[in-house]
Amino acid sequence: MRRCSPLILCLILSWALEASAGTEEEFDFARSLYRDGMYGPAAQQFEQFVRDHPGSEKAPEAQFLAAEARFRSGAREKALSGYERFIVRYPDDVRIPEAQMKRGECLSKLRRFAKAAEVFSDLQQRFPTGDFADRALLEAGRNFRRIGDVERAIRVLQQMIRDYPKSEHLAEARYVLGVCLKDQGRLEEALNQLEQAASVRTRFDQKPEALRIIGRIHLSQGDLARAEETFQRLKEVFQDRTVTPQFAVELAYGLSEAQRFDEAARLFEQAFEFPSSADSTRAAARLGLAYAYRRTGQDSLAVL
Repeated sequence: MRRCSPLILCLILSWALEASAGTEEEFDFARSLYRDGMYGPAAQQFEQFVRDHPGSEKAPEAQFLAAEARFRSGAREKALSGYERFIVRYPDDVRIPEAQMKRGECLSKLRRFAKAAEVFSDLQQRFPTGDFADRALLEAGRNFRRIGDVERAIRVLQQMIRDYPKSEHLAEARYVLGVCLKDQGRLEEALNQLEQAASVRTRFDQKPEALRIIGRIHLSQGDLARAEETFQRLKEVFQDRTVTPQFAVELAYGLSEAQRFDEAARLFEQAFEFPSSADSTRAAARLGLAYAYRRTGQDSLAVL
């Protein structure tokens, strides 16, 4: 067997080092574009890297970041394809759960709710102790509700609350579960979940909407006292949210139906005072206020 001369070995080693350095430079360039928020060019560079260097140890990361860049740029279809390629090509990669989560999010954004629900459910089943398991169940519940499968939505949300009691997404799960229960007419169960969601001290974006739904349920049950208490809670904490003047108008109409026109008029007037009151809310309040004035004999004030 012929031995390679030391010179040839040196040339081969030199070429390999140069190729490796070039590969690193290409990857670093794509990553710098990504870090600078230039997601379209970054995605193109990462995709080119994977085509040119499919055997590189950087190829899995490049494929994942290409999908991430597409996702961040708003190109959901291309992002979805990128995540799916990553999942097929690198099934043992530690980023598989995250890729599955993002795949489900893409499907949901693309309004393929049934498929998204199944992807999220499968993710939790495959990685029940992983970082994305609790949120996967929450998103599965949201998407099952979107396709009208409320029963299944309720089951996965109850599972999330039961299996992940310390989840940072617990309040959101209770909120969505409460809405699902309300959809089914299970109002007392809905109130229980919504009250727990609205009572958390941590940041929870749907808290004002949870309170509004609680108030609406009380109105539907004819419990004006509890509906008024709910409005006070909204008013104290969420004056800057549009749901507060909206519920003020809804409550005022409830008071009108109960023949409590003076109280209704005062509440309609309050709806105008909220800086967050939308034009449509003010218009509804104006109509209700005119009616309340007429019923209290203040016809001169009832001019629209």
